[in-house]
Amino acid sequence: MMAIVESSWVIIRKDPAVLLLYKKYCSRMIPNKAIIKIAKHLLSRIRTIWLKQTKYEICILN
Repeated sequence: MMAIVESSWVIIRKDPAVLLLYKKYCSRMIPNKAIIKIAKHLLSRIRTIWLKQTKYEICILN
């Protein structure tokens, strides 16, 4: 579980869409709970990528 949480911190730095999602969660809850929600989101993305056999695409916001 710790590896997923640590990976969540990395994805927040690398993916602007996930950063916005994290900020949205932080406005509603404490940051520790927000990072757990991001970890669940990351696991969902990993599962989808694995099942569809696609590459991870970083969302570019305009």
